[in-house]
Amino acid sequence: MIVFLAAAVGLVILTLQIAYLPTLYGAFNRRETDVALLNARAGVPSWGPELLARTHYALGTGTSTLDTMPELYTQWERWAADVAESHTTYMQLVRFRSPQPLSSWVTALLAVLDSAALFLALSPAAAPVIPARLCLRAGFECFNRIAQAMGIYIPEEADPQAGISLTYAEFLQAVDRMRAVDFGIERDLAEAWPDFVGWRVNYERSAYTVAAAVYAVPVLWSGPRRHPVAPIAPSAPAAAGRPSRTREGPETGVLIVSQYAEHVSDIATAVAGLPLIVVGGRDDGRVKAVGGATGPRRLAGVTAAGRCRRFAVPWRREPPGALRREGGRGAGSGWLPRSVMAWL
Repeated sequence: MIVFLAAAVGLVILTLQIAYLPTLYGAFNRRETDVALLNARAGVPSWGPELLARTHYALGTGTSTLDTMPELYTQWERWAADVAESHTTYMQLVRFRSPQPLSSWVTALLAVLDSAALFLALSPAAAPVIPARLCLRAGFECFNRIAQAMGIYIPEEADPQAGISLTYAEFLQAVDRMRAVDFGIERDLAEAWPDFVGWRVNYERSAYTVAAAVYAVPVLWSGPRRHPVAPIAPSAPAAAGRPSRTREGPETGVLIVSQYAEHVSDIATAVAGLPLIVVGGRDDGRVKAVGGATGPRRLAGVTAAGRCRRFAVPWRREPPGALRREGGRGAGSGWLPRSVMAWL
């Protein structure tokens, strides 16, 4: 009789475990979907300053997409609440790793929180204050609850005077990354630093503890691991759709030339969004190019906003100066000579 009862109990336990598998997979899938989506924005592995830089750069389109950050912070506020609930109920989910080797739910959330803290500290007028604050609150509560469920002591409220382990030099390196894409920084860095520390002190300790416990990918700003390991920086984005300098082939591209630099802004506005390059005939420091019979010497791309834009100029073999006149205030169009390869 005891043998039959033991066998029945075993079957019941096995049935319950199988029944929980869809629940566990559903929670894991929800978590990893947003982590995978973040990789395009924040790099692989994800890093907070990289998230702001790439969102502003918008894959080189010339149009900042920082207006999408409120939606992102709202999405990750909900994500943090969901993960806090599911991962404290089913603790095994904490150690379920992401399918991609350089992805981690811990460092992904940390990247989002760092981006919100940086945005609020460096550009408070442009930052989405309410969504960013709510995301920060949900994020550090998520880290705190999971750390406490793992048996790690984390105080309910962080001590503002405790400071953070991240250094001011690392903060400046992050600012340099953001300035490389002309991210708008409104405040003096020395004044912004205490505000950034005030935000990060809320989640740094619990985030570092959880990252070390699950041995998350050692991305920048994610704290130490059990074994010494160098932090991994996000990989540089590939030049999608951008020809290389050494590319060979019969590719073509249209060149529009104006003899007068003041006409360039008009032409640039007219062709904005088209695969054209606009140059001016005067070397006045604003638009540097020489067109005409001698062919281009130096080229600087101009967008409708008047800023330089970096991309490769396709070309085709044509005699120098073979410009087909279009008429109208000296404007013309033609093919770049084969010998000319310009990166703008």
